[in-house]
Amino acid sequence: MEVQKVIWVLNRLPGFGIQKFKHLREQLGDVHRLLDSGTIKELASSPEWGFEFVHSFQEILEAGEFEREIDYCTQRDIHIVSLL
Repeated sequence: MEVQKVIWVLNRLPGFGIQKFKHLREQLGDVHRLLDSGTIKELASSPEWGFEFVHSFQEILEAGEFEREIDYCTQRDIHIVSLL
């Protein structure tokens, strides 16, 4: 579920599309690493990704919207497929 949440959050970032996803995945090896504080610090200080990207990612990640959407879908027997 954690990787699904990371991808869900990335989908909500303005201007973040398949090319940026592909590049980020190549750089990190696994998008699951976005949940690691060390990785987040590295990305925040990187000129390529920077503070804005990390701040927006963390803000959406911590907002609880993903959990609300999952609960809503689960109650209605809706299965989510996330494609970037």
